[in-house]
Amino acid sequence: FTFISLPGQYPRRPIASWNNEIYLAAHGTEIWVLDQAGEQQTVYEFPREAEESALIVQFQTTPDGIYALLDDGRVYVKRPTWNDFREHPINGLTRQRSPQASSLLVDESENLWIGGRGVLWFFDTITNRLVDYDSPIRQQVKNTCTYRQIFQDDSGTIWIASVFGAIRMGQSDRLFPHGVVVGEIDPALRVFRHSPDTAIDIAAIFAAAAQVMSEDYDSPI
Repeated sequence: FTFISLPGQYPRRPIASWNNEIYLAAHGTEIWVLDQAGEQQTVYEFPREAEESALIVQFQTTPDGIYALLDDGRVYVKRPTWNDFREHPINGLTRQRSPQASSLLVDESENLWIGGRGVLWFFDTITNRLVDYDSPIRQQVKNTCTYRQIFQDDSGTIWIASVFGAIRMGQSDRLFPHGVVVGEIDPALRVFRHSPDTAIDIAAIFAAAAQVMSEDYDSPI
């Protein structure tokens, strides 16, 4: 095996494979691009926007791009024909919000889901609209919620692992979901374990809140 020494000690140091290259969050906002033999080819670094340096917390890849999520909520993307990472349009809507972001999903339509402590955002790529789903969930659980993992299953359903349970968002309408199911999460394993006894339908909360949120966050870019 080959050991690559990196500066600093971080609880998360994401790594991803894209376009026959390895993308490694080396330290801070710096990305090392390695070839298949582990040799460093390129270095990318994102600008610093606050006194405290941000950290890259997750990569997400699609056939058309590699996305990098920073813990301050910023997202950068690189396309196959681009020589560098560029800011994603979501950054213009989330600046100054001081989130604690930790999870990212780029869905089949290249829409973005971002989760973290008190943060659950959905960004619609076509409309450039940002929806904040954390507020209605916080009202339901009566506490600040941390969203640790987001993924999309084969049916297109979005699943979100939170400290209070598993949240399921149906495919029929992402911005105005007809129902959300909260299940139980094993705190030791942090994996989904559906529990019908704890299912909660909060469709009414989402329907009422989504209209207000979509108006508040609707912004042309």
